[in-house]
Amino acid sequence: MDTETLKTLYSGIKGYAIILTNILDEKVQDFEYIIDSKYLSIASFSLVSCVLLAIKEDVVEGTKENYGTKIFYDELLSSVDMIATKKSDGFYIDNHKFKDAASVVGELRNKIAHGSFKLNAEENKVIFNIDGDEVIVNISDLSKMIVSCLKASLKNPDKNIYKRELLISNKEERKRTKPFKNKDELLRFAKTFRVKNITLKSRDNSSIDKLLRDRFELMLDDYKSSQSNQTVMDFEKQIKEKYIVEVKQERIPYQILKQAVDETFMNLTDDMGYKEQVNLLSKIIEIKRKENFNLLNSLLKNLLLISDLQKIEIKDKKTTIEELKKKQSVDLISYNELVGVEIALFQSLFSYGNDTLFKNDNEYSKNENTGLDYGNLDLSSINVLYFEPDETTKNEVLIQITSKNRQIAEISSKIAKDNQNLENVKQKGNMSAIRRIAAILTKTETQKQILEAQVALLNIRLNEIISYEQENSEHLKNKVIINGIRNSISHGNYKLETSIDNEIKIVFEDIYEGKLTFKCEIDIIDFINMIYGNQSVIIEFLNKNEQKLVRTKKSQSI
Repeated sequence: MDTETLKTLYSGIKGYAIILTNILDEKVQDFEYIIDSKYLSIASFSLVSCVLLAIKEDVVEGTKENYGTKIFYDELLSSVDMIATKKSDGFYIDNHKFKDAASVVGELRNKIAHGSFKLNAEENKVIFNIDGDEVIVNISDLSKMIVSCLKASLKNPDKNIYKRELLISNKEERKRTKPFKNKDELLRFAKTFRVKNITLKSRDNSSIDKLLRDRFELMLDDYKSSQSNQTVMDFEKQIKEKYIVEVKQERIPYQILKQAVDETFMNLTDDMGYKEQVNLLSKIIEIKRKENFNLLNSLLKNLLLISDLQKIEIKDKKTTIEELKKKQSVDLISYNELVGVEIALFQSLFSYGNDTLFKNDNEYSKNENTGLDYGNLDLSSINVLYFEPDETTKNEVLIQITSKNRQIAEISSKIAKDNQNLENVKQKGNMSAIRRIAAILTKTETQKQILEAQVALLNIRLNEIISYEQENSEHLKNKVIINGIRNSISHGNYKLETSIDNEIKIVFEDIYEGKLTFKCEIDIIDFINMIYGNQSVIIEFLNKNEQKLVRTKKSQSI
């Protein structure tokens, strides 16, 4: 990622964001920002990159050494064929070889996730460096491939399989009318919900006809009502010669249940009975489980709108919207679609340059800051709900100090014993033993002195880190917030929540090894305003760095 690529990426998606906000809000009148047609392609690339990150685990899995497909191979193959050429020994883009179709998607996905690419807006190309090879891909073709992968991951193309899932609690009290007393009781009940994945398969790969699907649906209604496994078993007996019925149970993540309970509790009314509460809770759990899907839909709708924009001449606001209405793409757009664009805006401005352009090589030292000062960002509109300071550097030093102090204690104990032994052999006049123990003592005392010197240096380093933390507290806090949102997006851990008064918020969560490390929320309008409000800080930093680089190159050439 270079400065020009970041600017191009941001300009492209911002141009489209301005068009979108003009479409959504009649009061907005900055449509004079007429976007260059080439930037619509860049905007499309930004959005499909978000799609790829959101569905990454639904398409391919594994590592570079062994990627595997999670969608039907034929579907993946037809998608990858849009950008790569299949040969007997693998897939090729330019002269770079990928061992299989899954590797194409997996490697490009990782490059995009880490901002390891450059853009050529004039030629509508994205350039990747993979194992030393320059791999050039047409942006439009890449976009088509990723959208195709998305569609394959969201549908079941195999007609010999029919899948349904049911949300069931075996602790629902059928005769109860007394409502839940408090949030804790509601949460305890929510934990009893399970997802039953029930699959109907044909034994000979033949299609499952509508009549059987209808019978299957009726059986599921009975099963949901009775919650008796016998219902499924009886149905399977009737069809076992030609079909198989599989039932798998899935637990619901605690975070989803907690969010659903919080939202349910906010929407409870005094006249709501037990049954109504259970129904509301189950509906909200279903919504929470599928919110990522809704966001993917928003990204796809934006891509459809961009596709239509590319087919018309963008003029004034009124004329452009009239042309779009003829294509009916505007009718699909709501404020939900704004969220997908905001994610792309954030990625382009804050995420892609994080590992390279914004990096401070002198972090936690007294030397000059070579990276972005996050303290200059205004993040006041972000409501941070959970926050863990990044103490990795300090903890590494503390671990070393603890380890070396433990070694010093052990050596000190050994020295004390050796001194006692020395006194004993001196009393006996054993010169050989005296010399041997004295030599050991000299060696161990030297080791102790070395360790003590190392601890002294580590304590100096620790004080340096503590001093840096105190002097740069706002910088470090803002950096954690930005990285928390960034990681949340990269791992698809972001959701939409609608309050009782219909305010839409984005909730970002950073989860590491199953543990929540960061959580924040922000209104969707505040989010885009936060991005726009901080763009000058980023651009000014990039321009200064560019000038500094030019001066360095000039001085080196003299």
